[in-house]
Amino acid sequence: MPWYRQGAVAITAGQTTVVGAGVDFALNSRVGDAFQGPDGRWYEVANIASSTVLSILPAYQGATVTAGAYGLAPMQGYVKESADRLRQLVDQFGAVGQFQSLNLTSTSDVLIMGGVPHTPVAIGPVISIAKNENMVAEFISASSTSAWGGRFNFLRSRGTTAEPTPPSIDDTVGGIQFVPYHGSGYGAGAYILGIVDEAAVPGSVVPTRMLFRGKAVYAGTMGAVTQASYCAEFQGSGSVTNGNRLIFSQNSTYAAAMAANSTGGTSGRMTFQWITRADGTLQSTPMEMNFDGSVAFGGVVRPRTDNSFTLGNSALRWSTVYAGTGTINTSDARDKTVVRGLTEAELAAAKDLSREIGAYKFLASVAEKGDDAREHIGMTVQRAVEIMASHGLDPFGYSFICFDEWEDTVIEHPAQYEQVATPALLDEEGREIEPGGFVDGALVSEAYTEVVVPAGNKYSFRMDGLLAFIAAGLEARLTALEAA
Repeated sequence: MPWYRQGAVAITAGQTTVVGAGVDFALNSRVGDAFQGPDGRWYEVANIASSTVLSILPAYQGATVTAGAYGLAPMQGYVKESADRLRQLVDQFGAVGQFQSLNLTSTSDVLIMGGVPHTPVAIGPVISIAKNENMVAEFISASSTSAWGGRFNFLRSRGTTAEPTPPSIDDTVGGIQFVPYHGSGYGAGAYILGIVDEAAVPGSVVPTRMLFRGKAVYAGTMGAVTQASYCAEFQGSGSVTNGNRLIFSQNSTYAAAMAANSTGGTSGRMTFQWITRADGTLQSTPMEMNFDGSVAFGGVVRPRTDNSFTLGNSALRWSTVYAGTGTINTSDARDKTVVRGLTEAELAAAKDLSREIGAYKFLASVAEKGDDAREHIGMTVQRAVEIMASHGLDPFGYSFICFDEWEDTVIEHPAQYEQVATPALLDEEGREIEPGGFVDGALVSEAYTEVVVPAGNKYSFRMDGLLAFIAAGLEARLTALEAA
C-alpha cells in the first residue's frame, strides 16, 4: 500500500497539531497510522479533526516549518482502499448489517447487473439478469418511450445474448412459479407462463399466449418423488388462430375455448367452442351468445337430471315457443295408475266447459297493438274453476288447472360511504408497522332494497289436459245422441 505524501504540512515545534495544504487527511489516513514529520522522526496519528487537520503523539520535536514534506503510512495491517470503501458504506448505511435506504441515482444506466455478461435489452432497466445465453429477466421502473410504469420483462431468444435469434413456436418466454414447502423440501407448484404461439416476423410483435396452469398429485412415483399431473389450465392467446380465444384444458387432446368476435356496433358475439389443443383447429361450437341477448346452441339442450327442472317459471315466462313439431309428453302405462272412466259429475263439468270456449285478446297486446291485437280461442281459468266447483269437484285436484304464487325477488343494496384514506403506522425509525387503508366517511347513499320481480300470482291451464277433459264430455254427449 503506497504512503500518502500529497501536499505539504505546517507544524510548530513542541505542538501536536498538523495543518496540511493540498491534502485530504480524512480520506487517506486513519487514527493509528504512522506520520513521518519534516524532521524525519516518526509519530502516531492520534486524531483526524478534518480533511486538513490532524493531531500527532508525541508533540513535534523538530524545528517549526510552514510547508514541509511529510509521509503517512498505514500501520494497522489492513488493505487501506478496501477499508476506506467499507467505511464509506458504513457511514452511509449504518453498521448493523441492514440498509435503511439504498440510493441508486442513475436514470439511464443499469443499476444492478448479474448472470451471463450481456447488453440490457429494454430502455432504462433497473435490474437486468441473464441466467443463461438466451434468457434475460429485467425489471424496469419506467420507460422513456411510453407511459408504462414499473414492470418485469422476460426476454427470450435463441442463440446467445450477443447474437440472438428468434425463439421457436412453443418456447417459453418467461413465467412465474409458485414453490411451496411440502415437508421435506420445496416442490414446484402452479405457474404462469408466456409461450411463443407463432413464428416471429422481423419487426413485428411475436404472437404469444399466457398459460395459467395448476398441478395435482396422482398415484405414480418417479424415484422418491410423487409425480405431478397438470390440472386445468387457462390460456390467453395472441396467435392468428387463437387470438380471440380464452382456452381451458387439462393437458389433453381437446380444449374448451371462449371466443369473442365483433365487427363493431352491435354485431358482437361470444362463442363456446371445442378445439384441438395442439393447433387450435375448431371441432365444434356448442353455444353462441349474441350481443342482442339471443343464444344459439349447436346440439341437444337437456337437463342433467330427468324430470327435475322447469323451463322458466310462473313469474318469468317465455313469450312464444317455436318448434317444428309439438311437445312429447310421457304417457307410458308403466308410469301411471290404471286409467278410470270419468264420473257423471266430471262429464257434466266437461260439457259445460266446452260451452265456455270463445274468442278473446290479451290486454297487453291490446295496449301495445290496439285493434291489431290478434284473437285467441279458449277460456279463462277462473271461469273453469267456477264450473268445476259448481259440479262439486275440487278444481285444483285436476292438473289442467294451475295456480302459482310467488314472493318478491329482491337484491339488497348496502349503504355507500365516502372512502377516507388512513396513513400507514410507522415506528420511531420510520419503518411501516401497519399499512395504510381506507375507512368509511360521510354517507353517500342509504341502503335500499331493489325489487327485481314483484310478488304476484297467476292462473294457467295445462291445455292438453283441459282439451282431453272436454273431449270426454263431447264423447259422452255424442254417445247420448246416438242412443236416442
